[in-house]
This record gives sequence, structure tokens and C-alpha cells, in this order.
Amino acid sequence: MLIQESDWGSSLHLDISRGPRKVLDYLQEIDRDETYHLVHLYRNFPSPLRGFTSDTLMLQVFESVAALPNASNLKISYASATFPIHLLMQVLAGTPNQVETLDLLSVKFSYRDAMAVTKMMQQQQQQQQQDSSTMSSSNINLLSLKTISLENCKAESTTGIKKKKGEPLDLFLASLASMKSLESLKLHLIEKEFLHNDLPPFPWLQKLHLERLHVSEPSLNHILRCSPQLEELSLQSLVDPPQNAVLLSLARALSFPTEEHNNHNSSCRLRILKLRFIFHNLHHLDEQAHNAFWEMLQHNHTLQEIHLTMNWRMDPYDSIIGIPIAAALRHHTLQRLYLHTRIDDNPQARDNLKKSLILMAHALRDNETLRQFDFCLAGGLRGYDQDQVYNLLRGPFQNTDILEEQYSLERLGLWYRAIGYLELTDKMNFFLKLNQAGRGRLLLGNPTRRDWVDAVVANHSDVSVVFFLLSHNPLLSETMLLGL
Repeated sequence: MLIQESDWGSSLHLDISRGPRKVLDYLQEIDRDETYHLVHLYRNFPSPLRGFTSDTLMLQVFESVAALPNASNLKISYASATFPIHLLMQVLAGTPNQVETLDLLSVKFSYRDAMAVTKMMQQQQQQQQQDSSTMSSSNINLLSLKTISLENCKAESTTGIKKKKGEPLDLFLASLASMKSLESLKLHLIEKEFLHNDLPPFPWLQKLHLERLHVSEPSLNHILRCSPQLEELSLQSLVDPPQNAVLLSLARALSFPTEEHNNHNSSCRLRILKLRFIFHNLHHLDEQAHNAFWEMLQHNHTLQEIHLTMNWRMDPYDSIIGIPIAAALRHHTLQRLYLHTRIDDNPQARDNLKKSLILMAHALRDNETLRQFDFCLAGGLRGYDQDQVYNLLRGPFQNTDILEEQYSLERLGLWYRAIGYLELTDKMNFFLKLNQAGRGRLLLGNPTRRDWVDAVVANHSDVSVVFFLLSHNPLLSETMLLGL
């Protein structure tokens, strides 16, 4: 047993391998007034027998953990042993608690437990409907979980009638889809043989993270089409479907005519998109998928933040990737763009990269909404010294006219693996600081005198910024002297 201190409170680590009775005894002795932000229940070896641990004792452990004040994060690491998930969900649903985040790591699900969770969720749905129709309040404490993560989870094998009703993980995920409180779901490295059916859509989910996972193309399309509350989607190194299928699915789900924007009812709420592809190279992309995806980014009206990680393995026959990215940078709702890439270590690839960066830099001139742009290069410049790296990556953006005419960009991050973030010139930092001070709103908008005064006060420690503001509004000096 272990208690660790952190800036936000103590974390409590409980070794269930020593037996639930010892865990219960330990929980009786700890300071109940202490704030335990995280409770970590773990075991160091899998249970050889289903009856190794008493369900009654485990139920008591869960009740004791749930009773801890302010314990908002519960983590279960179970060494691929069968975990009584139904007992935990029963406690979280039936007793007052503060648990909002549940992380399940190396947990094995049984068919019996998954069915029990399914039945419990059905009963809660029925109770909700009855309470709604009778205007009464149920004694059942509805689950308040907001975030659930499953990593490297497995399922016991099923046969016969059990297999017809569904696999354990499929049943559990289907039960989660009905949780109105659930805002964020992460599925990571779940083996294909343990997840047989398609993932269900999640009508109430706001954030979905799928990483190193087998997902069918129809399933991905169904999720995008039938999860109307989804605001953040992260697809990291999916094993299935292929990269081309992912790009086409996203293009179809997030593209819609401008005149139909207000009536669009599928994934029109999506604000953040994160994509990471490590198994395929750029020149393996299907042209149709590639074009459809970048065209979608130009015309989509909801995306505000995009993270793209790709291997741009360029050769002399590859097109310049900067062309579609530059077009996307002229998109007028995007606020944050993160590009992380690696290129081939040859002169042609580096020349294409230089041309791409020049196109991106000039595209920024026309952008009126982008506030943050990060470009990270993981490799491909073998033999380059620091000055050559700076000339290649910073050079296209160093043109003062480009940043001088760009009124929205507040951060420009240029990163190379061997150096880290590159230092920007004083002139580049100056214009970025002006944008942080609200230059665009003050010069292009309809600011009040109070807006100008607030900008000067907020940046009083930066002489250059204050001088710029005063020179563009000479009457501001008199206003400041009068204290207005």
C-alpha cells in the first residue's frame, strides 16, 4: 500500500494482490479527511481461478473506495485477470461518490459480468423514463462517470448461446453508449479477437479517442454519422481501417454544402480533429482520399483545432504537400493547427519541404482566424548544422511582411528533433506579441476607448508594444493622463 503526494492532493495505491481483506484493513486506518485525487487499485499477477477473490469482499473494497471524499479518479490495473466490473459499476451507480474518471488497464471481462452491467444499465434507463413520466426522484444514484479509458483490455472466450448474444467487450461498450453522463471515451490497443462487433455510436459522447485499434470502416462511418454531440475525435495509429478509408470517412462525414450548414445534423459539432498515421507513407495515399480530405478541410465550418502527424516520405515524383495545407490555412474558422512530420533524407525531399513551408507562410497572410501554428520536423536533415536548420524552417516565416500583415496569429512554434523549439527573431516575436495584445481587434474592429486603455495596461511592461499602441492612437496618451 502506498500514498503519494502531488500538487493537487494525495494519490492512494492499493495492492489487491495482497488480498481484499488487507486492503479493507488499510482503508480503515488511513486519514479519512485527506484528499485523495487518485485511487489506484492494482494487482501484480493474474488470478488462476475465477473464485480466487470473494465477490463480497471486493464489493466492500469498492464501497470503501467510493466513500473516500473527493476521490475523482479511479484507476484499475489488473494484470489481465478477470475483473468484477459489474460490482464496481453497481457501487458507482448505487452509492454517493465523486468518481468522474475510470481508467481500466489490462483488465479481463467475463461474459457474466458484462451481461450484469448491461442489465443494470437497462434498469437505470427504465427508471429514468419512469421518473421522467411521473416527475418523481429515484433512489438509484445514476452513474456520474464522465471519462472512461480502456487500455489493453481483453475478454474471456465465449461459446454457444453466449456468443450469439455478444462478446463481453462488445456488451460492455454497448452499455456505455447509453450513459448520458459519459463525455470522454478512450480505447487503446484492444486486440481484434477480443472485440468482434462494430463499435456502437455514442449519442451523448463529446470526446472519442481510438488508438492502435481494429475498427471496421462501416463502424467508423456509423460513429461519425450517429454521434451528434461529438466535439473531439482522435484517431491514433489505427490498425484498421486503412488510412485511405479513414480519410474518406472523415471527408464524407465533415463535408457539407455551405447553405446546408445550419441544418447539418451529423458531426457538425466536431471542433477538434487529431490524426496520427505511422504505418503508411504519403505516396501510398489514394489520390481520391487525399484530395477529398484536404478539400473537406477547406470548406468545413466547425473544425477549430487540427493535429496531423504523418510520414511525408517525398520522392521526386511526389507533389508538394504544402499546396493542400496552404489551401487549408485559408480556411476561416481554424484557430489551431499542429503539423508533425518526418521526411526522407534526400535533397529532393528537403527542397519540397522548403517549397511547402513557403506556401504555408504566404497562406498565413490571408488567414484571419488562426491563433496558433506549430510545425514539428522529426527527421530528414542529416548533416545539417544549426544555421541550415534555421534557414530551412524559420526562413519562410521570417519575412517581416508576412507576420506584419497577419493580425490573428499569437504563437508560431517551429520544432526540430535535434534542437527543440527554434528561437524566433525579435521582429517575429514583436508582431506575435501585438496579436496577443489584440492588434487585430483594435485596428480592424470597432474598439472602445476602454479597449485601448486595457490593452496598454495589460502590456505596460513591454515598451515596444505600448509604443506601438500609443503611436496608432495618439489620443490615448491624453486619456491615460486623465485617468479615463
